[in-house]
Amino acid sequence: MQTIRNDPSTKSSAIISEGLRLGFRVNRQELLSRLPGLFLPGSVSTDFASLDFEYSLEAEHEPEHYGAYCGSQALARRASLEGAITSISSSVQHTVAQHSREHLFLHAGVIGWRGKAVLFPGGTCSGKSTLVRALIRAGAVYFSDEFARIDAQGLVHPFARPLSIRSSEGRIAVSAEQEGAEIAFEPCRAGAIVITHYRADGAWSPSRISRGQASLELLRNTVAVRSDPAKAIRYMSMLAGAATAIRSARGEAEANAPAILRTLDELMDWC
Repeated sequence: MQTIRNDPSTKSSAIISEGLRLGFRVNRQELLSRLPGLFLPGSVSTDFASLDFEYSLEAEHEPEHYGAYCGSQALARRASLEGAITSISSSVQHTVAQHSREHLFLHAGVIGWRGKAVLFPGGTCSGKSTLVRALIRAGAVYFSDEFARIDAQGLVHPFARPLSIRSSEGRIAVSAEQEGAEIAFEPCRAGAIVITHYRADGAWSPSRISRGQASLELLRNTVAVRSDPAKAIRYMSMLAGAATAIRSARGEAEANAPAILRTLDELMDWC
């Protein structure tokens, strides 16, 4: 295998994202066109000086495989290029979410409704993407299906990457435009925090929860809660104090989306 991680001749692309400098290298010219798909919303190009993190995508020849690396750490070795790219993309997202110098990242699906952000906190495989997809199909504005990006004033910023939807063939990327949805470009205040989980026999029947309960739910899903607990508590308390929080089980996302939006209408009227 041709090693490129320490080869200065293979510099290919570098960006600044959330105050972090990220570099990307490849060992085949045709792989360069795939790098922009790894960049996060709001990234800008830069040079390779003083990188915080460096990623490599390496095509191997015998046998034909693709290696994904962050520095000297092997992320994955895959038989398909798509698999290696997915591994790097996931690592980039979580690295930026963990170390961001500009925002605090929360695992949550986010939509816009009546001019405010609505957050659905939840970990990986909790159904966030499926629920957000159903809600934007029903008329909500798309912010994110993976992370809520919170600033020091408590504003929620869009993180509008393609939705990652599970299918029988694995995860597929679905753009919000494909769903006919409007995409958010400006931050806004949080209007509601919705704590919900799928249950086969679940019925949408929301009840309000306290600010303290909402803060705990948000902290459970805050990426940097261990590395910067004081900041996490401050931001999440501010977020919980600005929004109405509710909790309910739910059934299938498509069937429950209209009822969820009706509930949000009622909450926005009370605010």
